[in-house]
Amino acid sequence: MNWQQLWLSLLLPMTVSGRVPGLAEKEMAMEYLLQYGYLQKPLEGPNNFKLEDITEALRAFQEASELPVSGQLDDATRARMRQPRCGLEDPFNQKTLKYLLLGRWRKKHLTFRIMNLPSTLPPHTAQAALRQAFQYWSNVAPLTFREVKAGGADIRLSFHGRQSLYCSNAFDGPGRVLAHADIPELGSVHFDEDEFWTEGTYRGVNLRIIAAHEVGHALGLGHSRYTQALMAPVYHGYQPHFKLHSDDVAGIQALYGKKIPVIRNEEEETEQPTVPPVPTEPSPMPDPCSSELDAMMLGPSGKTYAFKGDYVWTVSDSGLGPLFRVSALWKGLPGNLDAAVYSPRTQWIHFFKGDRVWRYVNFKMSPGFPKKLNKVEPNLDAALYWPFNKKVFLFKGSGYWQWDELAHTDFSSYPKPIKGLFTGVPNQPSAATSWQDGRLYFFKGKVYWRLNQQLRVEKGYPRNIADHWMHCRPQTVDATPSGGDTTPSALPTVSFLLWRSMVEGDAWVLFFLHKMQENSMASKLRKGLGILENHIYLLMIMGKIISPVEPQIPLLQH
Repeated sequence: MNWQQLWLSLLLPMTVSGRVPGLAEKEMAMEYLLQYGYLQKPLEGPNNFKLEDITEALRAFQEASELPVSGQLDDATRARMRQPRCGLEDPFNQKTLKYLLLGRWRKKHLTFRIMNLPSTLPPHTAQAALRQAFQYWSNVAPLTFREVKAGGADIRLSFHGRQSLYCSNAFDGPGRVLAHADIPELGSVHFDEDEFWTEGTYRGVNLRIIAAHEVGHALGLGHSRYTQALMAPVYHGYQPHFKLHSDDVAGIQALYGKKIPVIRNEEEETEQPTVPPVPTEPSPMPDPCSSELDAMMLGPSGKTYAFKGDYVWTVSDSGLGPLFRVSALWKGLPGNLDAAVYSPRTQWIHFFKGDRVWRYVNFKMSPGFPKKLNKVEPNLDAALYWPFNKKVFLFKGSGYWQWDELAHTDFSSYPKPIKGLFTGVPNQPSAATSWQDGRLYFFKGKVYWRLNQQLRVEKGYPRNIADHWMHCRPQTVDATPSGGDTTPSALPTVSFLLWRSMVEGDAWVLFFLHKMQENSMASKLRKGLGILENHIYLLMIMGKIISPVEPQIPLLQH
């Protein structure tokens, strides 16, 4: 009796739910056990397995997956086998159940090269995610990684589809195998280009986390038996506050040693620069559904920006935009801002942090900035532009300052009490902004307040930020964007892009809008809007969309 007959006749005639597994399901399970090392193919002859071999393989897989160990192909086992995962085998360390070491580099200073990028992310976002993947490991081990743009490199990262001349292990399309890598010192890391790679969202497959896993393989780590470890074989979805598991850290340090902290001699320390440096390591990527805001701003072209830590994202009626590093959009700007405000009157954006202020026109810093914040207390809480009187309001504690950008402002009578002008607004707001309809909003903690035209908090407030601003609802990991009918709230985005294309002559935008108009399917239109948003960000950053000329107006601070 061959293994197929044995499998069909003896092994698990019925699942726990009472449904008999079909032939295709049983064959898929056998292929899985063979592919990932739970069953060993004979070197010669047919694949003849005993019933106890198959049962033991299932038990080993269930134990490694923290499932009930039955040796049967039950529903939970089949569901786990269908989860997205790494393409490498699972030869776990059976003796200690700890990390598994597959090899090591003979040097600790390595180069890497990004050969190509996925089409589902803006290039700068994908590059930042891949670079961060290396930094997770260099943060805990004495390793350095230097990126090269051409020529040879120790570790090479590339994206390809089902077939590739440079990879003998074909991918299988969306889902199942996400990526795989070679152990030292081969250095190849391959990603399935058919996956919906994302960053800063629970949808799709997070590129940064998968890349960190595969870089771990390229450095010599095998799969971990700890299901919460980065080096576990199965992908568990996006984690906003991701960090290495203790087993990951122990494994990499077993290969290359612990990272020795740099101890500076006080006599050798120099005076700190007056301008705070941009941190090289980003703060944890925030979850818009649970994070308290640092700042909120109605920016150029009517786009609303939310800031938290080193990251920023857009907020609109149709949903949230992707997360970007603050310094990726506004070069030279640090994260963890105190306040941000855009003035349509001057087209200036002012960012505040500590006792410093930065000024930008769109994404370009104005000459002479940053400057020291004068006549206003440092460490502001919030800032906003009030369309009614075209002034900027700065908030700190229980007080506020009113600032005219185009005239000398006498601050001798400030600060004034917040409650004297903005009735019902709490002290120490964490963020504030005006909206497209002219209303003012104040944020603190996880709630916000809306003011009417008389600057009084409206009835029914405060409300939850996550529910009403961040469009938070339960989400699951999905390989493709969700469909659904388009809503009128999405149309202003298209109108805005059409307006920009007419004013600035951006033919690419017109072409994209034309293609979207040809497609009558609502779900694809929604997907196109998301892709279009990403491309517009990229075009702005690259200067492909022309910024208005900065007005020649004397600066307030000298």
